[in-house]
Amino acid sequence: MPRTKELSEELRKRIVDAHEAGKGYKIISKEFGLHRSTVRQIVYKWRIFKTTVTLPRSGRPTKITQEQAIDCKAVRTRSRPGSKKKTLPLTQTPEEMYRLTCRFCDLVFQGPLSVQEDWIKHLQRHIMNTSVPHTGLGMVEVTSLPTDTPTFKTDQDGSLTVTHAVS
Repeated sequence: MPRTKELSEELRKRIVDAHEAGKGYKIISKEFGLHRSTVRQIVYKWRIFKTTVTLPRSGRPTKITQEQAIDCKAVRTRSRPGSKKKTLPLTQTPEEMYRLTCRFCDLVFQGPLSVQEDWIKHLQRHIMNTSVPHTGLGMVEVTSLPTDTPTFKTDQDGSLTVTHAVS
């Protein structure tokens, strides 16, 4: 909760006078438009210190004055001329911005950002169709579909082999 400005010494004196006149905290707080705990705290400090002046607070004193603090927050001009953000001219057109190469078969995908989707799909096909890590050995280019049905065999090492029945 943000702090409010300090109450004037004259207002605190009137609160103390009202309390000495026999008024309660609730009536005084409604009369001056303050919270009940604020009135109680002012009266409490008056009972202990017998004064309504603002007493020094604990803690290290500030090094700068209020005026200096306001000056620090003021907007300063840039020491260097020109805009803060540096923009470099594009040497290439946006279509030539992306050049992606398949690490399995060295196929090059070149074009705008949307070419990344094709490149990722291509890499996924390599990964899904291979049993040897980091190679594309299981990927075969299909030029025509075989007419006979393939037979699937599992070897002892767990790899899947496809064989075609010779007719």
